[in-house]
Amino acid sequence: MTCRDAYVLTLEVAFAKAFVEKAVASHWQVQYSWIGLLISIVAGVWVLMAVTGKLAKGANLAANDVYAVSIRVPAFIQVAAFAAGMFYTAWFGLLAS
Repeated sequence: MTCRDAYVLTLEVAFAKAFVEKAVASHWQVQYSWIGLLISIVAGVWVLMAVTGKLAKGANLAANDVYAVSIRVPAFIQVAAFAAGMFYTAWFGLLAS
């Protein structure tokens, strides 16, 4: 799931020059979107590490271990940060066009 964040960041960097020349006043939206997407990437790695930690326990796994707090919290942070990053990306795109 963290790949989509990297794709969005790559596209923003690739097309930043075309947008920033038109909307220098709204440059802060790009910065906030990058922060949100980077937090989403970090939280995605955190989720993967939490899932790996649960799986490493081996035979003591239960069906509801996927809903453990150690997995739900970083997953929520990842989704919320991605949504915030995409919101600021869309906001910047609307102002720049």
